[in-house]
Amino acid sequence: MIEANGSAIGELHADSVAVKGRLDGIIYSRDVKLHSSAKVSGEIVYQTLSIESGADVNASCSRQTKRET
Repeated sequence: MIEANGSAIGELHADSVAVKGRLDGIIYSRDVKLHSSAKVSGEIVYQTLSIESGADVNASCSRQTKRET
């Protein structure tokens, strides 16, 4: 979880990722949720992706099957 006042730069590898703050980098995760306050740039590799209205997303998104992750 990246909280609303938090930020991260780099690669995130986790089973589940929720972003409320800023992320510049790559997310590798089974489940990704971007909240309305999220600011994400980079790349997202996921199985399920949820983006709330208002999220600022400037990232390439790639859906992966279970075998590829």
